[in-house]
Amino acid sequence: SLSAKGTAEAPIVIRGTNAARGAWGGIYVDSANPANALDQVTIAHGGGVELTSTAYRGSVIVLGGAPLSMTNTTLREGGSTGLHVDGQATLSFAANTITAHDGQPIAIAAENLVDLDTASGLTGNGEDVGRILTPATGGVAGTWAKLTVPYLVDPNLGYLLSLQGGS
Repeated sequence: SLSAKGTAEAPIVIRGTNAARGAWGGIYVDSANPANALDQVTIAHGGGVELTSTAYRGSVIVLGGAPLSMTNTTLREGGSTGLHVDGQATLSFAANTITAHDGQPIAIAAENLVDLDTASGLTGNGEDVGRILTPATGGVAGTWAKLTVPYLVDPNLGYLLSLQGGS
């Protein structure tokens, strides 16, 4: 499991020893522990190598049904995607910043989009889009929030979308 909880006055900083984009692999969350959390954390310079046998690279990768609560957290200066979330994961996501990554700020399965908030900042990346991956399950209930970046939707999504006004 992973529990990193700082405060506004004393945030936790996780970074590479080399202050360069993609200097280290990043964080891979696959524990089913409901206490998995990042709060008041800065993660820098991750996403430089594949963390799984599925060829994903990112500052934070959440796979295999793992839950993660990510709040007040900054992912910055990554070598690829900021946050990658597959459709089996459970995400709580609020008041985060993902910036200065070589790739997209977020690559997320369609069924997890209802977990995103409208206030998180996702700009300043190499490709400022929220990449929507094909869902792992049969469908998605809920409305997708208006993000600070446009959506890039997988052409094989296969169902009717409901978007918040202005998206």
